[in-house]
Order: sequence, then C-alpha cells, then structure tokens
Amino acid sequence: MKRFSQNLMGVALAVLGMGNLAMAARLNSIEQAWNLAESTNSDILDARAELQNAQAERVGAWQKVFLPEVSLQTTYTQNLHIPPTTLPGSALGHPGKDVQATLGKTWVGTTGFQAQMAIFDLARARRTSVAQHTERLAACGIDAARDQIREKIAQKYFEAILNQELCQTSQQALDLADTSLWLSTQAWKEGRARESIKNQAADHRENVWRALQERTLDSENALLDLQLLLGMGPEDTLVLGQILSEPVIPSTRLEFPPSVAVVRAQERVDLAQQQLRDAQANFLPRLSVNWQKGLRQESDQAFDFGANAPLQESWGVRLETPLLAGGELSLAVRKAALALERTQRDLESVRRKQAIQDRQLELERENSTRQIESSRQKVAWMTENAQHALQLYREGAVGLDEKTKADADLIAARETRLRDLANAQWICAKQKNRMMGGQK
Repeated sequence: MKRFSQNLMGVALAVLGMGNLAMAARLNSIEQAWNLAESTNSDILDARAELQNAQAERVGAWQKVFLPEVSLQTTYTQNLHIPPTTLPGSALGHPGKDVQATLGKTWVGTTGFQAQMAIFDLARARRTSVAQHTERLAACGIDAARDQIREKIAQKYFEAILNQELCQTSQQALDLADTSLWLSTQAWKEGRARESIKNQAADHRENVWRALQERTLDSENALLDLQLLLGMGPEDTLVLGQILSEPVIPSTRLEFPPSVAVVRAQERVDLAQQQLRDAQANFLPRLSVNWQKGLRQESDQAFDFGANAPLQESWGVRLETPLLAGGELSLAVRKAALALERTQRDLESVRRKQAIQDRQLELERENSTRQIESSRQKVAWMTENAQHALQLYREGAVGLDEKTKADADLIAARETRLRDLANAQWICAKQKNRMMGGQK
C-alpha cells in the first residue's frame, strides 16, 4: 500500500503555513509530468474553457431552431395631436350633415405577449452546423494545447534532470581538483614540486568550484522553468526522481498518425465551408408564425385607465425574402469564400511542414543512436586514461599537469555522455507525444 501511494502520480499536496495550500510534487517519469499538467497548466485549462463556450453556443444555436421567441411588450404613448375625422351625418342620425369628431384618446397603453416561431429558416439551421464545427475545432484546441505543452515540458524536464546530474559531475570534478591540490601541496612541502605547480592546482580548484556554482544556478532555474509549465509557483516544491539512462530507441522508422496540427487545420477548412453555406443561406426566404395577445387601454388623463379593457388576440404567417441589402449579403459570401481558400492553403502548408518535422525527428533519432554509442566508448577510454595517469603520477613518471588533464578529459566525456542521454530521452518523449496525437 505504501509503494502504491508513492507511485500514484508521484504527487502529494501538503498544507504549509497558516492555512496556505502549497503543492509538493515528486515526478518519476515524463508521463507523470504530463498528467500533472492536465490539471494545472493554464494553456490546457484555457482550451477547456473555450470548449465549454463552444458547447454552450451549440446548444444555443439548436434552441433558436426549435424554441419560439417569446417576449412581453409594454408601451405607454401620449398623442400630442389627434386630427379630427369627418363622419357622415346619416350614421349619427343627422342626415345630410357631416360631423367633425375627434377619435381616440390622449393616453394609450398596451401590454401583451408576442411569440414567433420559425417554420422554415435555412440560415438559422446552417448556424447549428457552424456551431457544431466550432465545437469540434475547440476540442482540437485542447489537443493542440496538450501537444505543445507536452513537448515544452519534456524539454524542460530532461533539461532539469541534466542540470542536476551535471551538478553531480561538477562535484566529482571538484573532488578530483581537491585531490590534485592536496597532492601538489604535499609535493611542494616535501620539495618535490615548485610552488607554481601548487598555485596552478589551487587556481584550477577555484575554477572548478566556480563552475559548480554556475551549474547549481542553472539547475535551480531549469527546475523553476519546469514548475512554471506545470502551473506551480516558487513557493511549491518539485522533486525529480528520475535519473538519466539509456532509453530504448526504436530501430525502425515509426509510422506517425495524422498530427494535431493537420487535424486542426482540416477542422478549420470544414468550419470555413459551413460558414460559406451559412452566408449563402441568407438569400433564402424565411417563413415564421406570429401570435400575440394583450390589452389596449385608452384615456384622456394619464394613468386613468379603465379596469375592464378587452383582450386582443391575433396570429399570422410571415414570409420574408431578402432582395436588396446594400451588397452586405454578397460581401459576406465573398468574404466566406476567400476565408475558405485561405484555410485550404493553410492545410496544405501544415501538411508539408508536418512531413518535414516528422523527417527531422527521424533524423534526430538516428543521430542520437550514434551519439550514445560514441559517448559510451569515449567514457570508457577516458576512464582508463585517468586511472593510468593517476598510477603514473603516483610513480613519479608524469607531472601533475598530465594527471589534471586526464581528469578533465574524463569529466568532459561524462558530461558529453549525460547530454547525449538527455537528448535521447527528449527525442523519445517527442516521438511518444507525436504518436499520442494530443490525446491523453
């Protein structure tokens, strides 16, 4: 049970200080770093928020198709001038004499409900397809954010591990420099070496110590860069439990699936096609049913309405056909067509770029395999040389400078080996991320 809890994402939350919640994470693999970023990286979280917005817009588009538009309207009007109306006298019991009368009241108030339901509106139906494609594009946005962040995390992750192990190598170099300084000091005290030899060893030791301090600073900065990608602050604690080792590099070329960039570019093309159809649908007629019911009250004095105003209710059918809109509809179609052409060109460009990047990744894999084998042999040779130089120095056959040079060559070979291992593991992580295609 203890081992399971240690391996479970390698992540634990600890309460530090007076109620302040800080994160303490231990990562033992690049996969754990990727999993942690799923819930902490701001780019991935923003992409998820964009998807939620797109989903809400899709629901709203379908609601506009199947749900009526209902509104409550209230108006209050003062008629400043009511022109007289001529009425036939025969209608009023005065044959042969017309009567001038003022019809209507000064104050008029109306209150009622109005509902409108679209029966045929292809433009509105097209917008549901646009909303669906927008949602799919937003989903691709999550995969794209995940793909980009994973590659950045992999780079900083192995860079941080490399700097940690380079610090250990620098510490080994400092131990060797301390040994050389002690040997030269003893030889100077015994009269077997000049003081300049001792001072040279002391200067070399100081330079190695300064290099160790710089490496330590680089290691701390690399770890902070990784924490930033993982959504962690400087008050949080991040421990990397993985060490550099020789990865298993595929000996044959991998067959990559369609990349996130290509899929996303294709979704943009599909969305542009739907937007073009949407713009074209604005020329089609629209058929709707209208219904309204309300009160109309009139009075010659403000707010002096009768209590028993009759209800008025009506319904009708409305057919609307756009004929001329100042060129706005044609311009929208033209813009949509140009946007479609642009997204199609972008798709072809993304495909070519992805093919080149896949080939570059394959070349990196082949070169990394050769570098690992070369650095392995070089470390073996330099280790043997350093041991031989130490033996000859103890026997008095070579000077301290030759021993120091052999030690420096060994340290340089070890550092090259570590860089080759970090580069190989980063390439393997990029290949794995490429095969995942932005998926979890």
